[in-house]
Amino acid sequence: MSPQKYCDVYKTFAGAMRAVDPSIQLIAVGNLFPSIAGLENVGKDINRAVLQGIGVGMDYLSVH
Repeated sequence: MSPQKYCDVYKTFAGAMRAVDPSIQLIAVGNLFPSIAGLENVGKDINRAVLQGIGVGMDYLSVH
């Protein structure tokens, strides 16, 4: 799934969950590794895309 698609799906689910419980704390998934299978800066780019794409819609970013 592309980072943009992940952000779109996250925001859809986050909206539905916050409609039921406005106090819910939500965690988005990032990437700890700077490269995957030889692709340089993939992790950094994913984290940036998630942070920019979701922004204040998340409470935490989990990198692993």
